[in-house]
Amino acid sequence: MRKYYKAIKKDLTSCFIGGKANVQYKINEYVNAPDWLPKENKFLFVFSDFHNAYVFASTVTMMFHKKANIYECEVQGVSKKLPSFLDTNFLARGEVNVCRFLNFPKGTVAVRKVKLIKEAWNNKRSL
Repeated sequence: MRKYYKAIKKDLTSCFIGGKANVQYKINEYVNAPDWLPKENKFLFVFSDFHNAYVFASTVTMMFHKKANIYECEVQGVSKKLPSFLDTNFLARGEVNVCRFLNFPKGTVAVRKVKLIKEAWNNKRSL
């Protein structure tokens, strides 16, 4: 099975989005995107390789002061293309609004389900 990588906080929640769009990931159990999202936007996002996950996790840590660790994961429902990028401020409030001037980080893959397998990198940086 192909390896994918997920950047998440220590408590296994989303490191880039919060509020109503936050996802609680689990080890050895598949999770889905929030039910309230429309089908065309009901995706979770992982990275196709460790390097791009590491770049993202490091950026989140530096820019947003949120430590992001990386987990190896299994996925289901890989999309052939990325959906529209949604404004994270709206998502946190439970609203959908396309953000036309931002793109997904390099190596991002849209999937329907994610199952964490094991920690691949623990961010021990002090903030």
